[in-house]
Amino acid sequence: MRLYVECYGCPANRSDLELMISLARRHFRNLELVNNPNEADILVVHTCAVKSPTEARMLSRIKALANIGKPLIVSGCIYLISPKSVMKLVKDLSCSIITPHSIGRFPYACELALKGGISVVKEYSPISIHKSFRMNPLIEIVAISNGCKFACSFCCVRFARGALLSRPLVSILKQVREAVADGIKEVWLTSQDTASYLYRHYQLPDLVKEVANVPGDFMIRVGMMNPSSATLVLNGLVEAVSHEKVYNFIHLPLQSGSDKVLADMNRTYSVADFLELARLFREKLQCTIATDVIVGYPTESESDFNDTLAVIEEVKPDVLNISRYGHRPLTPASTLKQLDPQVVKRRVKKLLAVFRKAAMEQNAQYVGEVVEALIVEEGPRGGLIARTRSYKPIVVDAPSSALGRWCEVRVEGCAPTYLKGTVLRLK
Repeated sequence: MRLYVECYGCPANRSDLELMISLARRHFRNLELVNNPNEADILVVHTCAVKSPTEARMLSRIKALANIGKPLIVSGCIYLISPKSVMKLVKDLSCSIITPHSIGRFPYACELALKGGISVVKEYSPISIHKSFRMNPLIEIVAISNGCKFACSFCCVRFARGALLSRPLVSILKQVREAVADGIKEVWLTSQDTASYLYRHYQLPDLVKEVANVPGDFMIRVGMMNPSSATLVLNGLVEAVSHEKVYNFIHLPLQSGSDKVLADMNRTYSVADFLELARLFREKLQCTIATDVIVGYPTESESDFNDTLAVIEEVKPDVLNISRYGHRPLTPASTLKQLDPQVVKRRVKKLLAVFRKAAMEQNAQYVGEVVEALIVEEGPRGGLIARTRSYKPIVVDAPSSALGRWCEVRVEGCAPTYLKGTVLRLK
């Protein structure tokens, strides 16, 4: 059987797809992934719907693949967030819809799609198997929990992923050991909020230490953590991330630099909390900081937006993910009147300019230095991408045989979002 697959969304979503394909390889003999949808027996679109523009793109891709006229599987978050929109597009097709909690039924969904008609697979069926498929063979994505314990006013993810459920530590360590035996070089610990991890008495710092103690030459990237959750495990977290096998990288979403807007968003921390965490992590770990900002929340005034600019200027994050606010189904914020799109556009442009200036200043400090880095992936525009101990990306010109190897790199230039370097020596 031949599958054509498109995958969108966060690392957790990507991990789900890797597990689905691994399970299908066990179930179907001679399973083949193809790059041309016209050559496939089944088309799979693994969706994300966290933002309005993303949902629009997903619906466009579903429609385009539906027009090919082959059995289709729609997986990921979109059905639980916008079921009517999905059903409207697939009503006349051979289509199986599978939800995030049902990915263990993926082979069954394939069989249903081949039989014809429309089916929705929703029963709870998690997967815990050895991955035989990875989108990047050097990276193991480990979902340490699923769902979320918060109720942000703008977010629809909880409707697709449900309440927080942390994985048993032994299951996570088994996955890491198997992946290390397969030769991976990075372990990504991912979740809607990694700092919320709690299994029995094990919290995120305990988990990070246990994973770091797994024998092997690999690095650990700890995923996004809510500031209020990180505060509760702060002391242990700083110690855990200080381990030599853990990237000095922290993803700490800000969302707004205004306490008023944070309260309206039902975020559970203040701007002062965020600033203190950023200061401490930079001071203790000299780490790379990634953050997220939503521009144009319905109650965001010009003064509120200026407060956000001030925080970005002060913290100087290395990575900034900017989202324009858009209504999401069933959320409290969706009842509010949205701001003028032109106002939001102007604010996004201004925020991006402030960030790029600050990020360029940060990266310029590396030019001329010789740093140690791990080559982990191919660049989207050529070359290879190496990651420093603080997870800074460096674009280098090296043969594909260098993938998975440590190297010494001289940094010779930079852009706001990456460094440029020359490999001096492969290790």
